[in-house]
Amino acid sequence: LSELIIAEPNRHKGYGTKALNLFIKELNKRLLNVQIAIKEQKSEDIATQTHALKSSAGTYGALHLQKISTDLDLACKQLNKASINLLSKQLVEAIRLTIDSYTKHFSIDG
Repeated sequence: LSELIIAEPNRHKGYGTKALNLFIKELNKRLLNVQIAIKEQKSEDIATQTHALKSSAGTYGALHLQKISTDLDLACKQLNKASINLLSKQLVEAIRLTIDSYTKHFSIDG
């Protein structure tokens, strides 16, 4: 959760609830897709998911998730297997934490 959203919770609560629900649904879908791509060791599929996550995470203030997605997207483009392995694990955890943080902070279903 970005500091801006945490600092101004009343401004954001109830605002854009439908959009936030869509974001959480997208994260759940991408989490599954990332896990499959990791298991199958398909860096192109991982890159497809991270590319989309970079934008949506930034839009919704999930800056940690955006950073990991950006780094992993670059690692996939460079075919850096060591970085892909490390960042993939971090990405899965970041998606889970983002879902948890947003569902609790905004009192929405995950």
